[in-house]
Amino acid sequence: MPDVASPGAPVVVQALGVSRGWLLSERELRGEVECRRGMFAGQRSERVPLRGRASDAPLRGRLGTLRAEGRGLRIENADFTDGLTVDYGREHEASS
Repeated sequence: MPDVASPGAPVVVQALGVSRGWLLSERELRGEVECRRGMFAGQRSERVPLRGRASDAPLRGRLGTLRAEGRGLRIENADFTDGLTVDYGREHEASS
């Protein structure tokens, strides 16, 4: 049986095509669910209070920074690839 008590439980019950309520109403399955809930009890993350969450402005700023960094890395990679191509061509001509 998939982990219906794990954080991804809604996905699991959807995949099974049953409701969570039905699953818990079945005596044998309910025991399995409760057993598995015990395994995940310490792993559930607490929600961050609204005050502790980042607002849109810092997140957008961080996203812009990461996008710019990605563009720079793509350019650097292209330059590096072009340099290797030139070096390979020179080496090939020298060996011919």
